[in-house]
Amino acid sequence: MPQIEHTQEGSFVQKIALNEGEVRLGRRRDNDICLDDHSVSGHHAALIIVPDNYFQGQMVCTVKDLGSTNGTLVNGRIIKATYRLTHHDVIQIGLQAFKFIDDNRDDYDTTRILLREDVGL
Repeated sequence: MPQIEHTQEGSFVQKIALNEGEVRLGRRRDNDICLDDHSVSGHHAALIIVPDNYFQGQMVCTVKDLGSTNGTLVNGRIIKATYRLTHHDVIQIGLQAFKFIDDNRDDYDTTRILLREDVGL
């Protein structure tokens, strides 16, 4: 199950499991994750978690800025549209950071094919 690790100014706050659906983040109390930070907008960003159409049992997680004043960053870059998260991506919202963890991610090293150079095809 995907999850995020919430830190504030480098200090661990909490680990949050992500279930299918939408998780809203912002300063207002009606958000799923309420952030007490003046640099965070009332309704700042949303995480959208849906089943993967191609890999059974896998989830796809995207982050979307909800028109915030200060923007949403992923890995230090501001996002303009919905952004698909991958294992260890870091979402920055004000002074808050959320590291995306996907323990069920595909291990591509176990599925790659190595070709020897001395063998003709």
